Amino acid sequence: MSLPYGQFQQAYAPMLARMKAGPAYPLVPADFSRVYQQNAYARARMSLFRAAIVIVRDGADAAKAAKDPFGDGPFTYRAVPGGFELNSRLQGKDGQPLTLKVGNPKAN
Repeated sequence: MSLPYGQFQQAYAPMLARMKAGPAYPLVPADFSRVYQQNAYARARMSLFRAAIVIVRDGADAAKAAKDPFGDGPFTYRAVPGGFELNSRLQGKDGQPLTLKVGNPKAN
């Protein structure tokens, strides 16, 4: 569970094969890939939220320092009418990047 996302994706299949070969496999209560994915979503959402707070407090330039834990750099920042959007490289269940929209779109 503590592996970075890319490393977990590579390590999961061999780990699952070892688990299935062991005698305790029928006792394993959950699919670890789903548990890991839910944990990754929670970490990404919390990181997006923290970054949004810093951007609101310090301005749009602060987005450059908001590291995406699932990418090689900052979150993708996009100004929109009445606020901004932040996107993570982590994709949601729909195949789209996890996105946090901040602001009031009806403000303009």
